[in-house]
Amino acid sequence: GKKLRVKDLLPVKFEVTDQKMLDEGGGRGVYCCAVSKHPITHQQAVLIKPSGIVMLERLVEDCVLKDLRCPITNAKLKGKEDILKLKQGGTGFAAHNEVEAKSFSMIRSWSADARTQSGHLPRA
Repeated sequence: GKKLRVKDLLPVKFEVTDQKMLDEGGGRGVYCCAVSKHPITHQQAVLIKPSGIVMLERLVEDCVLKDLRCPITNAKLKGKEDILKLKQGGTGFAAHNEVEAKSFSMIRSWSADARTQSGHLPRA
C-alpha cells in the first residue's frame, strides 16, 4: 500500500539466453537462470538483493541458503529478507492469445447527441 519511491528500486541483472531473439522483440525463454542457465518461462524466479542476480527459486535452498552468499558474485546476504520473489506480469486483454476483434460498433450517449444537435459540434 505504500507509494513507490526511487530509492526503493533495485538494479536487476537478467541473464540472456538468445541475444538475437531479444533484439527481434523477445519471446518465451529469452531470459535464463544465472546459476543453471535454464530458461525462465513459468518457473518461480527470485532476485538476490545485494547482487541483483535473478535465479530460479528451486535452486535457492541448495546454492544460497547454506552460507547466505550469492552463488555468482559471492556477495553476502543479510538474511532471507535479501531474497525477493519476483511476480509474473499480468497480461492485458489486447496482448492475450493474439485475440483480434471481429466487429466494431460505435457507442453513443444521449449527452453527446444533444451537444451535436445544439450547435456546439458539427452534425454527425
